[in-house]
Amino acid sequence: MAVLAHGKPAVTTSGFLTEPVWQSSGSVVMVPTGNHDKMIGSVESLLADEAGRRRLATNAKSLYDTRFDLRNVIGQLRNQG
Repeated sequence: MAVLAHGKPAVTTSGFLTEPVWQSSGSVVMVPTGNHDKMIGSVESLLADEAGRRRLATNAKSLYDTRFDLRNVIGQLRNQG
């Protein structure tokens, strides 16, 4: 969550239990778990793509603010009652 909250681009793994929000959010680059070559390639590609890093950073911050920020979580919990 910290990478999202700070609006930083990230490459992470996806696996059997990965929530769909990560695939559709455009906030992180997803690489299949255990695929080390793809992880390396994704990190290298992201390092070479300044516009891509900015896009991921913007999407990450937006996703955090709208879905995971404490104020929003508390509001959602209050509305469930």
